[in-house]
Parts: sequence; structure tokens; C-alpha cells
Amino acid sequence: MNSREVIYTALFARLQAVNTTLAAGAPAIQTFTRRFVPTSRMDLQPALVMVETGEEYDYPAAGLPARIVLAARVFIYTRDGADPNAVSATALNRLIDSIEASLFPVFPGEQTLGGLVKWTRMARRRTVYDAAQDVTQATTTMDIRMLASV
Repeated sequence: MNSREVIYTALFARLQAVNTTLAAGAPAIQTFTRRFVPTSRMDLQPALVMVETGEEYDYPAAGLPARIVLAARVFIYTRDGADPNAVSATALNRLIDSIEASLFPVFPGEQTLGGLVKWTRMARRRTVYDAAQDVTQATTTMDIRMLASV
């Protein structure tokens, strides 16, 4: 297996390319970080935060190498400001489309992060509207899985 740090760095670089593949009407990401920062402390938005969330091991048979799947979670923060007509889901959906275009530019085919992994796939998305803090704040999370070795 390639170095975990090399793999996560390559994934983050692909995510940082999102501003070059923005869907029509999608706002440009203003902040990128690999350190978790809560929405209340993220001044420049939209923001993209990527954190490592774990690994899954599968041992197919005795004597064979483990199948290792690395996991990352991407947080997208958007704040619609004072516009009473803004729909947070609109900006989030356009940014999700843009991230998918950045991660998966060739279809069909697998995103291998330059040959570092066998595949990269989106696994799940969850959206949260945090009205307790600011009715205009929205967050979506996406789980990404990467098959690092077979």
C-alpha cells in the first residue's frame, strides 16, 4: 500500500481543484483545510474541510494481504447571508456537482488518484441546516472511500 499521507494529500489536491470545475451558478470555495474547524469559526465561506475518519480492513484468506479501505469526510459549509430568498440547498447541490466533476472527471472509469489507490468513491451525503447558530448556515458532509490495497 502507498503511504496513507500521500493518498490523503492526493485526495485533498483533487478536492482543491473544485474551483476549476464549478457547476453553473456554484459559488467558488473560499477556504480549504484538512483541520476540522466548526462553522462558527469559519469566516470565509463556502468552505471545504477534509478530515480522515478511519480505515476498514478485510482479510480475504490466510496468507493474502488485507484489503484496506481508507475513509475521509468532507464538510462543505455555506452561508447565504441575509438574502431571505436564498435556498441553502441550491448552493450545496451545485457544489456537490462540482466536487463530483473534480473527483470523477472521466466516466466510465475509476479515480485512482494518479495510481495511488484502486478506486475512489463517494459513499454517503448528509446535509444539516444549523438554525440554532445562524438560520443562514448550512453544512453538508460527504463520505469518501478509497481502496488502498488488495
